[in-house]
Amino acid sequence: MSPRIAPKALVAAAAMLGAGSTSLQAQTLWAGSLSVGTYTWSTTTNWAGGNVPDTNTESADLRLDWAGTTGTITFQIAANTTVNGIYWDDTGSVDADRPGTLGATGGSTLTLAGTTPFVNVAAGTFTISCPISGNFAKQGGGTLVLSGSTLPSVTI
Repeated sequence: MSPRIAPKALVAAAAMLGAGSTSLQAQTLWAGSLSVGTYTWSTTTNWAGGNVPDTNTESADLRLDWAGTTGTITFQIAANTTVNGIYWDDTGSVDADRPGTLGATGGSTLTLAGTTPFVNVAAGTFTISCPISGNFAKQGGGTLVLSGSTLPSVTI
């Protein structure tokens, strides 16, 4: 005789699996230096678990307490890179709202793709100075500056 699962248990399990989730997006947290400087996006040791966000189902989570008192944190992509989204915030209590920049070397392009692509700037300013492909939504109360040579449609 095979085991029976009560219908109520199936409904409860389905609700828990879907609660608060609209996509299967994976967030990868920055694990590199927290100091002002310039960092290479593709360096595996800069990301939690060595997983560089580089697919349309991954987002880069840069919401951290960035150390130092002045300056900009700069990330450089050295090859065409695709992500579903980027989160930016300097969460520090003393020096909050430090600016961040995402640039590129060699003409590399950032592509925002997948389910509901986004750039979320919680506070402060985040600049994307590389070519961008794909349409996306700007989220959060901070300022997003787009200064690349190729700019997409942005929903604000």
